[in-house]
Amino acid sequence: MNIVSEPDIYFVFSVLGLLILAENYWKMAKVQGAVVVDKEGCKGCSLCVEACPQDVLSLHNEVNSRGYHYSYMKNPEACNGCSNCGVVCPDTCLTIYRVKV
Repeated sequence: MNIVSEPDIYFVFSVLGLLILAENYWKMAKVQGAVVVDKEGCKGCSLCVEACPQDVLSLHNEVNSRGYHYSYMKNPEACNGCSNCGVVCPDTCLTIYRVKV
């Protein structure tokens, strides 16, 4: 009589669970994000740049009318609209959009 031990059963269910999660991941809707920066309101503190997990934002070489380097999307295709940048912005000069693609 073949009896499967408990650790073997847990391993099989764990692998099956991972496969189901991976399959569902690819079925999930893909999201493209966009960040609109109020250039004149931005004071260039770079908190949004540091908060972005996708390395989308950077400080522009140009300055606004107040003399600050404002943030911009240097890598827009990587944005997933997580809104971390908007949460940390002290001047609320970022607007984040998300679109299912």
